[in-house]
Amino acid sequence: MTTIAEVKRRLKGIKGHIAVAVWCREDVIARAAERDIVVTPGDADSILDMIDNHQDCEYGISWYTLDATTDEFIDNYFCPKCGSHWATHDGDGSCVVE
Repeated sequence: MTTIAEVKRRLKGIKGHIAVAVWCREDVIARAAERDIVVTPGDADSILDMIDNHQDCEYGISWYTLDATTDEFIDNYFCPKCGSHWATHDGDGSCVVE
């Protein structure tokens, strides 16, 4: 996870102009809300971590990146039957809702 402290450490000693785009928890939550998706602050942090760990400097980070990563997060971490996080399910990943 990239934190503010980590960014400050990376920028220390750099002279001159730089270009920086910053995406934060509020961006993820607001964009998800525009799409009628509820994202908690913890979910937003996880989504930002996924973006940070897989970003491509050729394409950058855009609203589409937030949308696609939010969709991936929901598809991979939440049960489509009951909406619960997979961690709350039985060890075999099966849904308790029939």
